[in-house]
Amino acid sequence: MTAIATLVTVVLGGPAACVQVLGVNVAQVVGWIGGIGGTRTSPSATAQPATAGPPTTDPGTATPSPSPSVTPSPTVTPSGTVAPPPPPPGTSPPTVAFTFDARSSVDQCDTLTGRGDAPKTGRVLIFVRYQRDTVWFYEQPVVFGPDHTWTSSRVVTGGDEDGGTQFVYAAVAVSDKTADTLSKITGSPYPAPSLPGTIIKQSDPITRTRDKGIC
Repeated sequence: MTAIATLVTVVLGGPAACVQVLGVNVAQVVGWIGGIGGTRTSPSATAQPATAGPPTTDPGTATPSPSPSVTPSPTVTPSGTVAPPPPPPGTSPPTVAFTFDARSSVDQCDTLTGRGDAPKTGRVLIFVRYQRDTVWFYEQPVVFGPDHTWTSSRVVTGGDEDGGTQFVYAAVAVSDKTADTLSKITGSPYPAPSLPGTIIKQSDPITRTRDKGIC
């Protein structure tokens, strides 16, 4: 008991009492006493706060950049102009207006030509009259081609004595029945004081030559 009391007295004496007592180093005694009160934790064992660094990205899970949208280039024709888009499905192509090919003269029997498309119903007939008169005479039907052209053959203009006289032609839209009836007329021109249809185009005055032409 005396030895233990002496040891405690030395330890509690502070740094000045750091001497060998009973062969035990005072530092060892302090560690022994600390063990009695609880377990000591070494400062080096204390967890240090982690230093924040830049976030890392897993290359395998990286989000790819969106591809830029591509706008198709317009179709350009060899002349350098932009081709118009095709018409929507179910729509009809544009029609060509009926016209007479420009002429300064015609023979007594001749062929008239022009541009235009056939009507959806009915037919087109050619009528002729003296420029100075109002009476129309039926002549020939109009035959339409696949390329927006038309022809009317064997059109007789005036009589033998009408060389140098001016005439006017009219393209008249009529019903199929009217066209069939007029197609049966032969011989001399058939006068029609009242046209049996609607004029869709009238020519400029044309001078009749003295040539008979071929019919």
